[in-house]
Amino acid sequence: MIKLKKDGQYFDIEPGEVLPIEWVSTVFNDDSEIKGSISKPVMAPFTPRNNMLLKNAQLIENRSSRYATTVYIEVFGSTWKQAQLNFDVTPDGYEMDCLIDNAEFAKLIKEKTLPQVFLLNDNGTLSDFVYDRLGEGSLDVLANMLDRASNPGKGSCVFFSQKNDALFGSFDGDDNSLPYDKNYRINVYNNEADYLSAVLTPSGRRSLFFNPSYYLRWVIRQVCRFLGFEATGDFFTDDATLSLVIDNTGMIDGDTLFSRGGGNIAPARHLPNIKIADFFKIIRSSFKLAMYFDGNERKAYFNYAPAIVASPDAVDISGYTEKGLTIQSYVPTGYTLEQKADNDDALFKTFEYVKNYFIGDMTDPQPLSSFVGTTFMTDVNEPRPVDGGVWRVPRKRQTGNLYCPAAKGTEAYNEQGYTKNEFEFRILNYRGRRMDSNYRLFYYASSDGLEINGQEEPGALSCWLGGTDGLINRFIKPWLLYYLRTEQVELTAHLPANLLLQLSPLKKIVWRTPTRALMPALIHQVEFEQSSYDPERISARIQVYPIYNQAAVDVKEFTRVQPGEIENPGKIYVKFRMVTDSEEYKYPDKPYKILLSRYQSGYLDFFSDEACTKPKTVANLPVNMRYSYRGKNPRNYVYAPFTVIANGSSHKIVQDIGISQTIYYKSSSDYWAKGYDLDPAGGPDYIVK
Repeated sequence: MIKLKKDGQYFDIEPGEVLPIEWVSTVFNDDSEIKGSISKPVMAPFTPRNNMLLKNAQLIENRSSRYATTVYIEVFGSTWKQAQLNFDVTPDGYEMDCLIDNAEFAKLIKEKTLPQVFLLNDNGTLSDFVYDRLGEGSLDVLANMLDRASNPGKGSCVFFSQKNDALFGSFDGDDNSLPYDKNYRINVYNNEADYLSAVLTPSGRRSLFFNPSYYLRWVIRQVCRFLGFEATGDFFTDDATLSLVIDNTGMIDGDTLFSRGGGNIAPARHLPNIKIADFFKIIRSSFKLAMYFDGNERKAYFNYAPAIVASPDAVDISGYTEKGLTIQSYVPTGYTLEQKADNDDALFKTFEYVKNYFIGDMTDPQPLSSFVGTTFMTDVNEPRPVDGGVWRVPRKRQTGNLYCPAAKGTEAYNEQGYTKNEFEFRILNYRGRRMDSNYRLFYYASSDGLEINGQEEPGALSCWLGGTDGLINRFIKPWLLYYLRTEQVELTAHLPANLLLQLSPLKKIVWRTPTRALMPALIHQVEFEQSSYDPERISARIQVYPIYNQAAVDVKEFTRVQPGEIENPGKIYVKFRMVTDSEEYKYPDKPYKILLSRYQSGYLDFFSDEACTKPKTVANLPVNMRYSYRGKNPRNYVYAPFTVIANGSSHKIVQDIGISQTIYYKSSSDYWAKGYDLDPAGGPDYIVK
């Protein structure tokens, strides 16, 4: 018998009523909402016990009694789940239903954003942040920062070196834009002595800017705790996910971090402004997790779904199933996986990257897009701002969120709020201590699994979808191949209570078919109620996805990328050309004209191939140029470098650098020339042809 229990007592249910349960696994609803489990409505009369348990909610004056309450669902005397009981008062009694497992918070996670988990509210109004404290004083904070930076995965967050070309909001190449390279040091570790001297002086603290990146696993644990669950599972014991961090554009200064009271960081300012439900969907899709919020144990399981398929652990329901079953052929024969791009990061309009990956038959692929993104990396020869060496660090070109007085007057200044300037959910892999070309220490994170010299490190996780050790090959592909082979099957079973209590989305079931084959499957949904013909059994309709062997169906196991794209961020080739034009005057009453002046305009043309046959569009690409001027007197010679911020596939050089950039040819008595060309050394993002 299935009963509802509260405060040690059972609710009275109308005679003849049963309590039907619809229990849903969250493993299979990819790219859709995270479904919850429920009980179907059941009537409970106005008995003294029911009125007492619900605090006389049937009386209209008792408004405070008519709220959801916690109950326990028992199956033949054993507790199956803790649930949230909702009810309406009707003339005939209480109409009750239960929200089970993640259904308890399904509405909440659709409404609340990830940063709001770390906010304190006063009647719906933000009153303060939930702070993450790094230490009890400036030296303690510094020691903890350096300790965490030396031990990937330790603590809540880590500070690593990175670059943002448009941190303050504008990127026009002049000093007024406060470009990262020229004016500010962001997580640029040298050694303990450098920071020790800086944090002890107010001027030193104000000259340093810091970007804490929170570990993905730490954030998941905090969100689950907020929802009333303890996070556990394979994902939290896998070395590959230990050091994954959430990228963000939030920046604090040294005064905040090394304040006298200790370093208080507000995580809300360093997390993407997405709904909690979307956060869960993205990590589920990106790592192919079987997420299970067990309402009885109050634990949130994050296990790898392909590992459940491969595991020998299963519940055998042979002998309890009916002969007939329903088979619904699974429609998709292939998938399109879309690489997540942050449209606010201009580098996604500058560099090439793989937009789509294909798995299976491409006749009519089903699109999948709920994946986590990542960032580009600088070239291996990226100049380091502080000591003249070169290094390789994560890179963005995106307006930041700066919570510090030095940023006043810029687009990035964010005085009191959080994530004013939006950014997507992206991750990086923090790798630990490294040395630049001058053997100076820095702390290294990467998006692509490569080392600081650009060479592949075997086994290092890439945060891009593609690549040998990318998310597809590490986590996604085995599950999608299983998904392409399977189909939905519904069977009916009459189970004893002990077998029902063993069913779990984290465990397979098996049963004997009429041919005596033992068929394994993963559970999708179970609808059950007390059996009408056997009072000791539970009647259940079970929807499953069978696990067929690879020979059962022909599936193309290749992964193909979108035509015209390349596997890794590509090089940009640039050519410089001059176009001659002239200014003429035509006499209105005479058949001839005179040449007033002749000039040339410069153009930068961009290509994606070394032969310069395939034009490429760029956005906000800095190109290094050289300017020269020569007059009649040879001593009047000017040579100066300047930078053009180029856009499009062919960019006309019109930027004013204080002197006209047009070459003029006038009379011989007034001869002078100005010229400009590409700096042959090129730049970190392009090659001169």
